[in-house]
Amino acid sequence: MFRLAIKIRAMVFISSALLFSANASDSFAAVRINEIMYDLPGSDKTDSGLGREWIELFNERDEPITLKGGNTAGSWRVIDSAGAHLLAKEPFTGSMTLSPQGYAILAADAETFLKEHPHFRGTIIDTVLNLKNSQDLVKLRDGEGNIISEVFWTSAMGAAGNGRTLEFANNVWREGLRDGGSPGLENSIENVLLPEAPLLLQPSPTPSLIPSTTATIANASLAASPTPKPLLVISEFLPNPAGSDAEGEWIELKNEGMDPVNLEGWSLSTNSSGRDAKLSGTLGAGAFLVVPRKESRLSLKNSGDSIFLKAPGGTIAVQVTYAYELPAGWAAARFGAVWKPTNKPTPGKPNELKPDDFSASLRLQELPAQTPFPSPPTEETAQNQKIPTIPRQAYGRIPWILFSGLLLGACAACVAIFLKRKMMA
Repeated sequence: MFRLAIKIRAMVFISSALLFSANASDSFAAVRINEIMYDLPGSDKTDSGLGREWIELFNERDEPITLKGGNTAGSWRVIDSAGAHLLAKEPFTGSMTLSPQGYAILAADAETFLKEHPHFRGTIIDTVLNLKNSQDLVKLRDGEGNIISEVFWTSAMGAAGNGRTLEFANNVWREGLRDGGSPGLENSIENVLLPEAPLLLQPSPTPSLIPSTTATIANASLAASPTPKPLLVISEFLPNPAGSDAEGEWIELKNEGMDPVNLEGWSLSTNSSGRDAKLSGTLGAGAFLVVPRKESRLSLKNSGDSIFLKAPGGTIAVQVTYAYELPAGWAAARFGAVWKPTNKPTPGKPNELKPDDFSASLRLQELPAQTPFPSPPTEETAQNQKIPTIPRQAYGRIPWILFSGLLLGACAACVAIFLKRKMMA
């Protein structure tokens, strides 16, 4: 049996409208990747070997922005799984200067794109694209080396060989509604009420029961203080660090309740580890607990795994399952009911959204749901804890009893007023 010390960073989340980090350059968060054609029907190349893939850029600013191509200082690059690629020095059509709210197409082959979209009248810029059909990470880098927009996606989000594209709108990426995409036009999913996007993080239908061991995560900095309905959540995790997995992996918990949580009896586990890491100590309201793999011995597979937060007694309180490999150094972070992959992990701190964060949204489901409100005590719990209760069958009669009392009171007041006026007359 061994005992591990984990420092709980008691950092209470303070509501603020300033959820975004500062811009890294003048062009930062100005031009975004707006639409992606990554998997076309049939082959991604023509019979002559020319590429058919393309990416649409959008100028969010109210002022023009100029992209610089060619192989000189200050040239822009598009980066995919095959490496960094130059933009053509001159556009195939249109201008390298994007007008406010304007679009540009980065095409694997500009002539092929124009043949397949003969009605397009905007800017087309030749480059090299090697977009994977299963999943990929694509970045746009300006002339100063800043990554100004990047997107991670998987085929589970849609647009996998069916002639559609992935479009960005309302802070999520999802399959578009138009065959051939919406190049140069407002995205087809903009201001359209659609069903929820596909899950990329989801609960397993049949959670595995993992045998417990003696591994313990402990904290002695705060006195234990039990709370009956803790709101512990899995807030963030890093399954694929840039360096060693054994040294760099971690799971972060957050207490979203208003009271401290006594961690005695709680534990963490993963499908790939086959063991429980027991928690102890107290986690303050709004505070975080980072559980590193090198101390807990809880491993996370890069290609997909399940994380379980177990309440005292072994009941699974929170479960998160991911089925796709995140880019190296990226974490999955929770924002309310939405998970997003992020290239700027924040272990022990509130998760941050960034103005250039246009990656796929990963809708969260947790099993079972937790509630901060205690249920009305039953007769059985009242007998054990000596809590006075109202019989369950009486709950429905309470509103009628109150209404009847108010009605009788009003009638009595009217009678009293009537008698008083009668006497004065």
